[in-house]
Amino acid sequence: MDDLGTKTRQEILSQPDVWDAVLSTTRDYGSELREAWASEQYEVIVFTGCGSTYYLALSAATTLAQLTGKVCRAVPASE
Repeated sequence: MDDLGTKTRQEILSQPDVWDAVLSTTRDYGSELREAWASEQYEVIVFTGCGSTYYLALSAATTLAQLTGKVCRAVPASE
């Protein structure tokens, strides 16, 4: 039982690298994302997550819908 909590600790410590990668990818695809948003060629904006990120998805979908009037949904990524 020496490794109790090891996976959770690794997950937590990996977060700075994960967020750096997300931000880098967002910057790389920034023009495509802006173009897709401006085109409005979509019916629904879907947020996904598991566990606590699903709750974040619920909040993000509600907030974006209120701010933009767009149809937004949150769904569990595990389904």
